[in-house]
Amino acid sequence: METIKLKLKTPLWTGDIDTRSDIVRASGFMGSLRWWTEALMLGLEKTFVCDPVSDGRCPEKMEQQKKEIYFYCPGCLLFGATGWQRAFKIRLAGGKSVFNGPPINIVPRGRTNGWRLGSGLWGEIDLSVIPYKAYFDPVLIMLPLLVATRWGCLGARTQHGYGVTDIIGQAELKVEATAFFNQLTALKTMLPSGFKIREEANSFAMPNLKEMFFTKIRLSTGNNWWEEVDGIRERGKRDQNDYYRGWSEDLRMNNWIESGSVPIAPAVKNWLRYGGGKVLWEKGDQNFEQNVANWLFGSTKTLCPSCYGTVREDNRNARNYFCGYCRKSFPKEKSINKNAAKVNVSCAYPVNNGQWEFRIWGWLPPEDGRFEIKTMFLNELKASLEGRGKAPFPFGQLFGDKASKGGLSVWREFGSPRDTVSPDNKDYLNYLDSLSEGEEGC
Repeated sequence: METIKLKLKTPLWTGDIDTRSDIVRASGFMGSLRWWTEALMLGLEKTFVCDPVSDGRCPEKMEQQKKEIYFYCPGCLLFGATGWQRAFKIRLAGGKSVFNGPPINIVPRGRTNGWRLGSGLWGEIDLSVIPYKAYFDPVLIMLPLLVATRWGCLGARTQHGYGVTDIIGQAELKVEATAFFNQLTALKTMLPSGFKIREEANSFAMPNLKEMFFTKIRLSTGNNWWEEVDGIRERGKRDQNDYYRGWSEDLRMNNWIESGSVPIAPAVKNWLRYGGGKVLWEKGDQNFEQNVANWLFGSTKTLCPSCYGTVREDNRNARNYFCGYCRKSFPKEKSINKNAAKVNVSCAYPVNNGQWEFRIWGWLPPEDGRFEIKTMFLNELKASLEGRGKAPFPFGQLFGDKASKGGLSVWREFGSPRDTVSPDNKDYLNYLDSLSEGEEGC
């Protein structure tokens, strides 16, 4: 058994169906770890990974030479599937609830509905990895864990700012991408009789690390700078429905700040989706832009699988939905429910020299002719964070005068000229090594 200690730099969410996350749950963490591991696998050539929640999930059963053969992808060999036990388990211990009580409703300026943020956990947790299978090597999850802690987030609700973690002693921890690749290759050769590796074309609907981007943004701040963050500062008038007494009068928010981070994600996402940041991705068609926003920033509504527009029940066929944008009817089971955001914004957390930092990162699949905004959006977002372009990032407007100075610290993206450490690097294993080592060019 191997144990790793994680520091929770922003609250971790491993909550249940009751929208509570007051204790750490291994199942929620395992799902996140699987997501990152499979994203790394999908970046490798000739490695198929199934969608574990789709009809095409493992196993695939075929008859060969009058024998039934069961085909599994590497992700399922590690994390389990019907008829196949996962190769390891994890045990989590530690962490403390950020606050008690109902979620905080953070409502940035200009909005009537806000972002409801529950407590989450803060402090430190012990992550123990316990092998079940002889072929399991910890490198198969350690490399994804390193990439996630250095550049992304773990757990659920990462689009709302949760899940920035740090491996204590991480500076001494080194996992080479070639070791990950070699262990994955070895895993494919260790299957018993009657089992084989699935070899198919991957779906663009599955997150692939080659299609992901990671940024870190630094802030120079004054004392108690969070007092003026949009959505946290006092707003409205007393005795009116839109009144919020501000962070200093809200014990839940006080506890959040004291836990070591500031929930800025609602302010940033509000600016990107509804405010001046819309110019980074809009293309001039108001009706179409709502569909793009649903695709890019997520939606809890039922959506059309073709255009991501909202749908209604088809008056002519009770088994179908009708899309007003596409003007098409389709079976209800083909609709998209609760589409996840493709752009994540973390809480802000302190770093060296009195500065604070936050992350904007995400996964945008290859442009398939549906929206064709990926290149434009990423170019404009990078320019914005560098203080130029169509809409320079408004640090002062979103965070207040004490945090008005900030900018892009680093941008990582495979094979892209936007990458600030190794532009246009198309050596995937080299890129993974760079991410795992935390190269930031600053």
